[in-house]
Formats: sequence, C-alpha cells, structure tokens
Amino acid sequence: MSRKTRQLELRRAALRRRSAIERSAWQAHLEKIEGVFAGVDRGLSVLRRAATPPVLLAGGLLATLLLGRRRSGKLLLTGLALAAQLVRRSR
Repeated sequence: MSRKTRQLELRRAALRRRSAIERSAWQAHLEKIEGVFAGVDRGLSVLRRAATPPVLLAGGLLATLLLGRRRSGKLLLTGLALAAQLVRRSR
C-alpha cells in the first residue's frame, strides 16, 4: 500500500470519528429542544380541549368587563384591521 493511500485512509478514519462525535452532540441538543416542544405541545392540547365555544364566550365577556368598553373596542378594531391586512397579503 502506498504512503498516500495510507494517509488518505487515516484521514478518512479521523473524519468518521469526528463525524460520530458531532452527530452525538447534535443528538443531545435535539433531545433538549424536543423536550421543550413536548411541553408546548402538551399545553396546546390542553388549550384545545378547554377552548370550547362557551369557554371562549365567557372569556371574551370577562375580558370586555375587565378592560372596559372603550379599550376592548379599540382592541377589537385593531384586531379586525390586522386580520384584514393579513387576508389582503395572503392573496
């Protein structure tokens, strides 16, 4: 076996080891990220189950009472304007 071939084989082996180390490090990072998203997914599933029309209606009424008519009206108009802009942009 030539010297050049041996050097290339050693380099390839070193790169494979380095790749394996980096792959395991990435796997550890991804597991942490997946853990965070799992908590978010659980929270969203609870919200989906709880967000029935009567609950949403009661929440809207409560927000209106707590914010007052003037502020809740401004928020409603701002929300409607934002929704209209989003609809226009999506076309």
